[in-house]
Amino acid sequence: LAMSFFNRALVYNETNRPMQSLSDLDRVIQLDSTSSITYFNRAIIRSRVGDYNRALDDYNKVAEYSPENVLVYYNRALLYQQLGEIERAKADYTKAIEELEAIAAKVEDPTTGIGDMDGYMKRSQELVEACRAYLRGARESLLEQ
Repeated sequence: LAMSFFNRALVYNETNRPMQSLSDLDRVIQLDSTSSITYFNRAIIRSRVGDYNRALDDYNKVAEYSPENVLVYYNRALLYQQLGEIERAKADYTKAIEELEAIAAKVEDPTTGIGDMDGYMKRSQELVEACRAYLRGARESLLEQ
């Protein structure tokens, strides 16, 4: 059931219906309160509609449930920067750099097993998808201006 609401939320988002998307994402979180990808998507949409404080709350949940998610620190830093909270933005940019360096070190480590590499590949795909979602949202915001 949660996946159906999540997928419909993505369709609503892609068809420029952010409020319907947010409603479905709220429902997903009611069903699964630890879904970091749902919080992440809701934070992006909340940022787009100007609900910055609640977007920060969602990014904080993502950081809590998925602390290895580089994009949460990057996106939250952008939001902090937009809100004029420069020190917090710098801290999150620094955290994003540290996470990327940790991933790179694991990939370059010759003792990293094939099974671990599969996990890193999956994680890379998730990051690419999250980047695409963010860029789509940013592009839509620019087109609306």
